[in-house]
Amino acid sequence: MRSINFVPLTLLFCFAAAIGAQSTPSASPPQTAQSQKTIPAVNPWRSEAKDLATEGDTVSPDVRAARDAYWNQAYPVTKTPSGSVATIGLGPGTSNPPQELDGIEIPLWVIGRFESFHVYATSNGVALYTEINFRVQHIFDGHPHTGLAEGQLIDIAIMGGAAISNGKRSEFGLNLNHWQLMQPGHTYLTFITPNLRNVGTYNHGMSWDLTSGVVRPAYDDYLGFTTNGKSKIDGTPASTIVPRFQALIDQAIQKKGAK
Repeated sequence: MRSINFVPLTLLFCFAAAIGAQSTPSASPPQTAQSQKTIPAVNPWRSEAKDLATEGDTVSPDVRAARDAYWNQAYPVTKTPSGSVATIGLGPGTSNPPQELDGIEIPLWVIGRFESFHVYATSNGVALYTEINFRVQHIFDGHPHTGLAEGQLIDIAIMGGAAISNGKRSEFGLNLNHWQLMQPGHTYLTFITPNLRNVGTYNHGMSWDLTSGVVRPAYDDYLGFTTNGKSKIDGTPASTIVPRFQALIDQAIQKKGAK
């Protein structure tokens, strides 16, 4: 997995402009996609090719058209994926931050479950995109969350995917995801930010996996936050994370307000 230079949580939030959305399910597969390198074994679901003819849609035609326009602009006909493109906010680096939860008061934190995912092709035939269908189970207080409710299914958008169209398999952008991603069926404590340019989609950042019943960093690179046993949440019971994490947010807000 490629190491990414660490950025404090405050900057991760500011820079979390992750690229991800869908297009019309009837769109043809990318014509310019090149052969991709094998993605990390931890993300086998990314190689699961979705049949564009039967993938269906999870949003209205108007929303789909808006998302398609976003991706057509991001990847015009003359543009192909490059190794220099990254989805900022999906993985920190290996350097230790000055504080594990520096800037915790800034983003919107939620707990939710990765329920499913869909892959779509842009109408210009250049790219594939994936939307993770993420069920919000709890929303922490401290940050505005207009239009977001517990129990809501939201779309976390990421670039790339694998698809089948007319019996042919194609891949796009999988070699750009060198870091670990959320895993289907897992439950996470994570922060999310709305992608205002890509209608109704969200980006996600620093995450902890709660699936086992114990709070663990979602990605290997996050282990830097837990060195020397100084983590405030790693290894603690997932069943008690809501009041404990809310208290950490409240403390950070109070500390910031006192400055």
